[in-house]
Order: sequence, then C-alpha cells, then structure tokens
Amino acid sequence: MKKYLFFFLLSSILFACTKPKQKVDLLILGPTIYTIDKDSSTYTAMAIDSGKIIALGNEANIIKKYTSDSIVKLPGKFIYPGLIDAHSHFYGLSRSMVTADLRGAKSEEEMIQKVVEFNSPENQVNSELKPLCIYGRGWDQNLWESKEFPTNEKLNELFPDILVCLTRIDGHAALVNQKVLDVAGIDENTKISGGEFVKKNGKLTGVLIDNAVDLVTSKLPTPDDFEMKLALQKAEEKCLSYGLTTVCDAGLDKEIIDIYDEMHKNDQLKIRIYAMANPTQPTLGWLLKNGPYKTARLHVHSVKYYMDGAMGSRGACLLGDYADQPGHKGFLLNPIDSLRALAIRLHDAKLQLNVHCIGDSANRVTLQTMAEVLGMDTNARWRIEHMQLISEEDLGYLKRYNIIPSMQPTHALSDGSWVIGRLGLWRLGLAYAIRTAMIQSGLVAFGTDFPVEEVNPFRTLYAAVAKEKASEFSWLFFEKVDRYQALQAMTIWAAYAQFEENEKGSLEPGKLADFIVLDQDLLSVHQDSLVGLLPSRVYINGKLVAGKEK
Repeated sequence: MKKYLFFFLLSSILFACTKPKQKVDLLILGPTIYTIDKDSSTYTAMAIDSGKIIALGNEANIIKKYTSDSIVKLPGKFIYPGLIDAHSHFYGLSRSMVTADLRGAKSEEEMIQKVVEFNSPENQVNSELKPLCIYGRGWDQNLWESKEFPTNEKLNELFPDILVCLTRIDGHAALVNQKVLDVAGIDENTKISGGEFVKKNGKLTGVLIDNAVDLVTSKLPTPDDFEMKLALQKAEEKCLSYGLTTVCDAGLDKEIIDIYDEMHKNDQLKIRIYAMANPTQPTLGWLLKNGPYKTARLHVHSVKYYMDGAMGSRGACLLGDYADQPGHKGFLLNPIDSLRALAIRLHDAKLQLNVHCIGDSANRVTLQTMAEVLGMDTNARWRIEHMQLISEEDLGYLKRYNIIPSMQPTHALSDGSWVIGRLGLWRLGLAYAIRTAMIQSGLVAFGTDFPVEEVNPFRTLYAAVAKEKASEFSWLFFEKVDRYQALQAMTIWAAYAQFEENEKGSLEPGKLADFIVLDQDLLSVHQDSLVGLLPSRVYINGKLVAGKEK
C-alpha cells in the first residue's frame, strides 16, 4: 500500500510540475522578428491568439509553452510591424482606380491622349454607356517643356457633351472643360477666395486653383454605392500588397466615414483606417457632439484643415516671393481667425487638429495659433501635415508644444528637379527638413500622400534614408535619417501620432498581431534595393490578408 501511495504522490508532483501547453491560434517560428519596442528587441518566434500577440521569445521557449494547429515556419525571413501610412488619401486612391492616370505625361498633348485612350470603348466596362464625367489625375506642367498651365481648348473640341475634370498631381489644381464650367455656373466674372480661376487674355482657361477646384467639383456627379465599394476594395488590395496595415485618410466627409464603418462591420474591408474628418457640416458637428469614434478597424479622432496650397501650383503660402514669380507669395486658403476658432472648439472637445501647411508663412501662422490655443497643454498631439518649408525661428514650437511633424519624404524627390527654381537657393536649408523636424519633436510620422505619390511605403523609406548624390538634391544630404528611425516613423511613431501606440506600431504582448514578412532585411539591404521590396506575407489580426502560405 505504501508503494502505491509513493508512486501516486510522485506522479501527482510530476504532473503538477509539467504545465500543459497553452493552445493558441498561430505560432510563427524561425524568422528574425524586429519588434520596434523601446529596447529594439529581436526574437525568433511569436505566439498569437484572438488577433493579438501573446508572447515573443526564442523558438525553443515558445514551443515549450504554446501549441497550435497552425504553425508557420519562416527561417531566413524577416518580420516587422505592419506599416502605417500617416498621411494618405485612401478614398482618393479608390477613385484613381476608375480614373485616367495622367502621371508622367511629358506634354499637354500626351496628357490629352491619355484621356482619349482611357475613354475608348475597350477601356469601358460597358461601351454602350457614356460616362457622366471623365475624371483624370496626375498631370504636372513642371514636366512639360513650356512649364505653363494647360488650357481646355482641345478638351472642348474632343468632349463637347461630356464632363471632363483632370486634377493636377497634388490635388490643388484642375483642368476642366467648358461643359463643367457651364454646369457649375462659372464665368469670367465669378470670384473666389483662397483660389483662382485662371484666365488668359481675359478668358477662362479651364484651370482651377485650390478653393476653385472644390467649388466646381462639388457640382459634378458622384459614383454610386456599388462602384464606390468595389473601388475601395481595389485600393485596399494595393495597399495590403505593399504591407500597409493601417492608413490615415486625410480629410473625409461623414458619408465616406460611414461607408468605411459599414464595410468594416460587414468584413468587406480589412485594412485599419485612421480618418481625419473634414471641418464641414454635418461632419464637424457630428464629431464635436459625439467625440472620438473608435471601432476595431476605424478611428476618427481628428480634423483636417487647410491653410495653404501646394508648391507645384505656387499656392503654398511663403514669407517671401516665389523666386520664379516675383510679387507672388502664394496665399492662405482660410483666414487665421477661422483656424483659431476651430482650434478652440477642437481643444475644448479634446480632439486632434491636423493642419495642411506647405509654405513657411502658413507654418508660422499655424504654429503661432496652435501655441496660443494649447497654452500649457502638451498632450494634444496636434499635427502639421507636410511642413515642406519652415523658418528656423519657428522650429521651437514643435518641441515646446509637442506638435507632431507629419511629413512625406518622397515629395523631396518628386519636387527636387524644380523646387530650387521655386524657392531659390537661399531658402533650401529648411525645405523638406525631416531630420531637423525629428530632432525638434523627438519623432516624425511618415506618410506616402498617395495617390499624389506612389502607394509604395518602401519608396518613402528610401527617400528618407538615401543620401542623394545628384547635384540638384545635394541640399537634402543633411536631412536624412537612419534606417531604424525611418522604420519607426512608419510604425510606432505613426501609431503615436494617432493615439494608438498602445495597440499597434510595435510587436509586443497584448498588441494587435499586424505584421509583415520580408525575404530581405530592410534594415541592412542596400539602399537602392529598398524601393523594390515587397512583403511576401501580410497579416492583420494574425490572419493572412496578402501573400500566400507555402
């Protein structure tokens, strides 16, 4: 009897000491996992359950503690947090999927030819139906020999009965045909504040600048519900293919936010969206009344406001004249008093203010207004979107009030061939100054600004780190950041910029299992290879959303 009792006690002790493994949804084994946590930790295994990370460690320890019916072995691969695009236009990208692509056109004639080809019967879903409006985007007169804005003469000849609206690459100018001007009720006597109807010899050319674009396009037909959702899914597919698991959509009306919410809840969209609301009624009224809105995939916590236009169309507001247009400094799109009134309302409601500022004058008045309203509050995380040119004496506002620079490094590459002519050499010191901004603020959030630029976030990383040797870009040499800082700007710092650093942006226990798998290490691969990187797999909530299991 004592013998049996001894063995019973021994087996009980051994069973108690051998804790059963925890069953989880997914085990990742073998890769180098860059967590981007505060200690820059790396691991080789990860356990995931219910869409969140349960544990990280070496492979032996993870296998010892966890088991799963789904085990993915990725030796020789590299894992990073899902990339976060801190400034993009997801809805705009979806519209571009059904829009003539005018990027790269080397002349006005080539631009128009692209429109003709886009409208050809073989490119139409139903050739028997004429489109209500032909949309195009991406032209840039700076690529043309003349460098001058186009006119609508040829469009009027080719499309007398169809609405045609061709938006410039930066979205701050558009070319429309006479049919559009007639529908919108625009003639030579129409006035606009914060914009321009460009004329030649006293007659409208069809070119619209800034607020004139919004005034006219608001009168054009909008896509139906089916077309809109299909286009959004196409946009999502493209974003996921590049490893973007969260996008910040900069400037949306309530009806688009509602569509995102509906599609998320019906599992028609998987990508996470941080939506900046437009400051128009009823959108602003809804947000002020209800406060931040957050679901598992959608977060509305901020308002996007415009203070100036773009450098390419000379709409950015500068402290001094444009070097290539004496007497012209650009202009503010909205009065400073309107910015101040909005800032006060948002601060009282504990909402984030994100202001589009390109030129140094727009940045100055915005930073001064933010400082005035914020006072001692350094926790609001208000943001400057773009900040392509800033005066040295205004840099201190960033650090003093914890204002976040939200910047797009690829703009420096896209603008580099002509921006010297716009600004003059004497102003280039703090143009596209991402490293200076990072030092002042302690962080910077990177975005692509697609579809103004390419969706590719790896091109953004390249633009931030590659020390260009071409003479026209040499002034950017000292504004480059290191590889790890650039990655932080599209992960944990971008998450911080949208109040989500406790749930995403790094791979840590308790955080969302959003991550990407690369075949090469983006932290060590040659910089010229960065642009060509593509993730082999993309996961959201621990589920494969792009790429294939092997």
